[in-house]
Amino acid sequence: MYEETLRRIEAQSEEDVAIAKKALLWVAHACRPLHMKELQQALAVQYDVGTLKIGTFDREGIPTGRTILAVCCGLILEDGLGLCRLIREFHRIFAATFPSD
Repeated sequence: MYEETLRRIEAQSEEDVAIAKKALLWVAHACRPLHMKELQQALAVQYDVGTLKIGTFDREGIPTGRTILAVCCGLILEDGLGLCRLIREFHRIFAATFPSD
């Protein structure tokens, strides 16, 4: 089931795949649940992967909350308080597949 969802994510446009992967990483590895606005702002930071350069904030690059939820194909949920969470079952699979250390 989750493998099929990940295939659907990978079948999207390059930009949507990048948003989805970054959103999943942010939500999975955050020390606390992120509010949707925090996640949107985190995704608007442009940086060079693999470098220690400080990223730049792109105000025009802020994805909408709807976009984030759509490109993640249901793996991220926003609760009534505006907090973003991985669906419970996927969290265990994601943590095993992409450990934080």
